[in-house]
Amino acid sequence: AAFTSGEKFEALLDEKEFPPNSQKRQEILEQAAALRTADIIVLNEVDWGMKRSKYRNVAADLAAKLNMNYAFGVQFVELTPVYLSKKAETASAEEKETAELLKIDAERYKGLHGMAILSRFPLENVRLVPFKNQPYDWYKEELKGVSAVEKGKRKLAQIAFSENVSTEVRRGGRTTLLADIVDSRFPSGRVSIAATHLENR
Repeated sequence: AAFTSGEKFEALLDEKEFPPNSQKRQEILEQAAALRTADIIVLNEVDWGMKRSKYRNVAADLAAKLNMNYAFGVQFVELTPVYLSKKAETASAEEKETAELLKIDAERYKGLHGMAILSRFPLENVRLVPFKNQPYDWYKEELKGVSAVEKGKRKLAQIAFSENVSTEVRRGGRTTLLADIVDSRFPSGRVSIAATHLENR
């Protein structure tokens, strides 16, 4: 709705969070209006075949709705649900609860997670360039278990923010998704778009 219809989007806004005639409501409506004029949109944290996004190909769905071209680049194959379901028999009560929440539909699960470029222009020369140095190994480090310091941080996050941080096992690594747009209206006739997502560890 934010990308396609000002009226539909405004109707979805919570009146407590965005009171009518408030500055906060005006700002979000202006931001949504700016999105509707975008020729290129770069997205991070994009799922394809993940339970949390109802197993959808999010980039393709958005591109179809917005009548745009798209490129999707996988950074990780999420293995946490698979890993937890295998581990559930020997898991602690907390891990069993998480495993139950993450139980997947094996027929629909792809577990792909990455970045996308949406464009009103055709995309050419689309490619993924892996980072030369990967700052964190989400497979090896998470499988071997977290350190006492990390356990302390997770416990603190749970106490302070009511946030349960569990093991996150995945294969892959940080990359940059690149694509070229060719159009005679550009001074050089070509523009390169780079989408990247840096590590939080």
